[in-house]
Amino acid sequence: MLTNSSATLYHYDEEKETWIRSYFPCAFVYRSVSSSQSPTAFSPETRAVIRIPNYAKTKIALGDYVLIGKGAEDIPSSALCLKVTAFAENNFGTNPHLKIICA
Repeated sequence: MLTNSSATLYHYDEEKETWIRSYFPCAFVYRSVSSSQSPTAFSPETRAVIRIPNYAKTKIALGDYVLIGKGAEDIPSSALCLKVTAFAENNFGTNPHLKIICA
């Protein structure tokens, strides 16, 4: 499902050893929820593709966390956030954006 939403990116700064929180009030979020089956149980899988307009330059790396919505915590919660598995800075066309894939 594609929605207009907001997103909070948590980037870990290794030099300062702290989490840097960046809030983006305008984000396009495509979220899918599914499940996979193992011999003993079902496990839910949530995946999201988030597109953030390129008006804001921010640092991002694999393993960072994204919270869909506005996050007020200084440290991301792995129960509420999705982990960044891929990202790309798409500067082509009339709508440049940062594309983040989370799982």
